Amino acid sequence: MQTRSTQLSLLSLSIFMLTSCASPSGTYELLAFDKDNQLITTKAKIIASGSGIYKARNAICINNPLASVRIVDTKTKQDLAGESPYKCK
Repeated sequence: MQTRSTQLSLLSLSIFMLTSCASPSGTYELLAFDKDNQLITTKAKIIASGSGIYKARNAICINNPLASVRIVDTKTKQDLAGESPYKCK
C-alpha cells in the first residue's frame, strides 16, 4: 500500500511532466493585429523563445486589449497550434 507522501510525490511528478511537455520550444515571431485586422507591430519585430511567448503576448495585450496575436514558428512559418491566433481579452 502506498503512503500519503508517495502518492503526493507521484502526483507532483505527474503535474511536472504534464506542464513541462505543454511548454512550447523553439523561436517564435509574434504579430499583432487590430480589430480591423491591420498589423500593429510594424515598427519592431517581436521574437520570443519557448515559454517567453506568453510574456510577449501578454505585453501586446496590455497595450492593445482588442488585438489578435499570431504566434509563428520562425523556422516552419506555421502558427503555434493551440496558441495562435490568440484574441486579447
